[in-house]
Amino acid sequence: AGGRARRFGGAPKGLARVLRFRDAAARIARDPAVRFVALAHDAGYADQPHLIREFAALAGVTPGAYAAERRRGGFVQYGEHAPP
Repeated sequence: AGGRARRFGGAPKGLARVLRFRDAAARIARDPAVRFVALAHDAGYADQPHLIREFAALAGVTPGAYAAERRRGGFVQYGEHAPP
C-alpha cells in the first residue's frame, strides 16, 4: 500500500478511505436497493453509521440520497444539467 499511497498523494489511511468509498458508491450504482448494513460490512466500514458519515463527507450526500438519485437515473451533484 505504500507505493500506492505515494502515487495517490496521501497517507495509506486516506487511500483506504477513498477506496472504501469508491467500492460503496459503485455497489450502490449497480444496485440502488442494496441494504446499507450489508454494504457497510462488505466494503469494510465498522458499521452503517460509519458508512453514512464517510459517504456524506466524500460525496456531499448520504448513501440513501445517492441511491435515490440512481433509481431516478439522475446525477446527485448536477441535478438536471451537467456543467459545461
